[in-house]
Amino acid sequence: MEKEFDVEIKEILSRVEKVKAKSLDEAINKAMDMYFSEKIVLDAQDMKDVDFKPYSENQRPSSFIKEEGGNRHGR
Repeated sequence: MEKEFDVEIKEILSRVEKVKAKSLDEAINKAMDMYFSEKIVLDAQDMKDVDFKPYSENQRPSSFIKEEGGNRHGR
């Protein structure tokens, strides 16, 4: 008899953008602003990796944790 399992599927998208700025901090802030205002949109061409792992009720998917904790724009 088959059982049902929860499997987390995580895709990693990555792209390098050239950003003109006076400092690295300013460049990162400009890149973040462009990303969150959807001027930079990563898509299938930016796919770098995919990972499959078991998911348990006691943990949140890693993507949820990143969205909740690592986002200065509140998305």
